Amino acid sequence: MIAASMRALSQLDASRSVSGASLDIVWGDELAELAVTAGDFAQTTLPQLHEQARSVFEGDTPTAMRVHLQPDKRHLFVAGVDAWLLAELRDLALDMGLRLRWAAPMFVRTWNAAYAGALRGREAVFAVAGDGHAVLAAVSAGTIRSIDQGQLAADAQALDDRLQQWQATPALVRPSRQAELWLAGWGVAATSRWRCAPAPDRPGQAWRPPLPINFARPA
Repeated sequence: MIAASMRALSQLDASRSVSGASLDIVWGDELAELAVTAGDFAQTTLPQLHEQARSVFEGDTPTAMRVHLQPDKRHLFVAGVDAWLLAELRDLALDMGLRLRWAAPMFVRTWNAAYAGALRGREAVFAVAGDGHAVLAAVSAGTIRSIDQGQLAADAQALDDRLQQWQATPALVRPSRQAELWLAGWGVAATSRWRCAPAPDRPGQAWRPPLPINFARPA
């Protein structure tokens, strides 16, 4: 996805119409590490939140991370990506004379579009699926409380199976079996159990995302 987008952008003639314009980039969730950690963060400083974020990931820690403390002050959303990807995006924007305004994984983009109109106040599982990968989020009262992420075959049964496995795990936070099921994706046909979430809209100048993860800005 990223490679194809870069090739397409590199073919534009920056001298004609795009030089100086803003560039928004969304990449596939398979390139990102997403997680939520719970605790009492009401009095926690930003450096402490970043330290907490580094402890979330098992094995290799992503070399670039962004965090967002959700409004309940108890659930910290963490997004990580390898720094080489950000370097490639910044170099591309610079070469094209563009200003990299916004950059984030697909889950963040899609959640921000669906949140206000569809999922506020609900207990739900929100899934973003496509290109052989899926992110499932357990949502309660507008807060993302837990994330499950991994490879997924391009069929609805695989999505159902992954959800059932997650619900059966001994994890401290897992989706309720009574939760509403919402799907935003491509290449995965939803069963009757899943509702289709709204497609992402292009944000306006005054738009303030509920999940302000933006790798185009400093951490």
